[in-house]
Amino acid sequence: MKKKILIAVNNLSVGGAERVALNQARFLDPARFEVWMTVLMPDPEKNFSRETEFLGERFVRFHVRHLWDIVSVWRIYVFLKRERFDAVVTALFFTNTLVRGAALVARVPIIIAHEQNMYADKAWWQVLVDKLLSYGTTRIIAVSRDVLAFTAAQEHIPQEKFIVNYNAIPFGDIIAPTHAVADLKKKLGIPDGVPIAVTAGRLITQKGHTYLLRAAEEMQALHPEVKFRIVIFGEGRLRDALMRETAERGLADAVLMPGVWPTADIMALADVFVLPSLWEGLPVVLVEAMAAGKPVVTTRVSGAWELVEDGKSGFVIEPKDVSGLREKMFLLLFDADLRRRYGDAAKVRSKEFSMEKHMTVLESIIDGREN
Repeated sequence: MKKKILIAVNNLSVGGAERVALNQARFLDPARFEVWMTVLMPDPEKNFSRETEFLGERFVRFHVRHLWDIVSVWRIYVFLKRERFDAVVTALFFTNTLVRGAALVARVPIIIAHEQNMYADKAWWQVLVDKLLSYGTTRIIAVSRDVLAFTAAQEHIPQEKFIVNYNAIPFGDIIAPTHAVADLKKKLGIPDGVPIAVTAGRLITQKGHTYLLRAAEEMQALHPEVKFRIVIFGEGRLRDALMRETAERGLADAVLMPGVWPTADIMALADVFVLPSLWEGLPVVLVEAMAAGKPVVTTRVSGAWELVEDGKSGFVIEPKDVSGLREKMFLLLFDADLRRRYGDAAKVRSKEFSMEKHMTVLESIIDGREN
């Protein structure tokens, strides 16, 4: 008999944790598992919801208003009790709290929670909730060694409760862009021969976009003889502020912000991928860029240093290091041979973060046979 598994996440917004949850639902072995998925909140305008069609009636949406929405929590409990799941897999604090808590009361045999990031700003009560729920949790998956060490110390949970399972991607998903590269450039008004650095992610403080803009301003001032483009993909609350900053720094011609694009198109357009984040868990988009054979410049944030071999598949700089970011971007943008060598090395390195390895770890926890 197949084991019945529930994957739960806040919603299907375009983000790394949401992408990982969807991939888990897609790639759990269908011969052994009957996979369901649930989300607790409405999706934003840009979302992954169409990618749940393969689940049919096994995709369930709740409408939880807040953590103290007792009626919705009761409905989640009734759902878990009725469906008799063998395992529940949760991600992000809201879902980790509500679905994990309901699963404990419903006596789901295997409960797995994810810690996706190093949340230094967690309130004391959030730390307490995580600590209390950990006692009934089978395993807590940390997406990197840094996240494991940080969360265990922050929440006073024994490290033995955790296991590292790196965020991963199905490599086939990013191979074929929806349009030819020439058409993508034409859509953005980028002339042939102009090198392109891209970044992708929510337009929020964490992602460090302002430091990328400062680096672009420096590069433009120090090398006025060259042309380049910085393309910032994504949506978020800082969009208007970043557009103003772009204009104020005299970067209106050099920096583009086209919103959300398919990952394959983003990677096809890129000559270099840049991650200027201030903190991360393990950035899925970095794995995607490397799998697409793109050299990367990343800050030394959790997960990134485990992914990128500095000086081989890309460059690792310190967060907020504007001059370092400018220098490494310039090297890769204007040295095609270096770009090619680093891109080839990045593609090889990305194989260490395959979906197959990720699913092997997850399935071993569900089966109770992990090391």
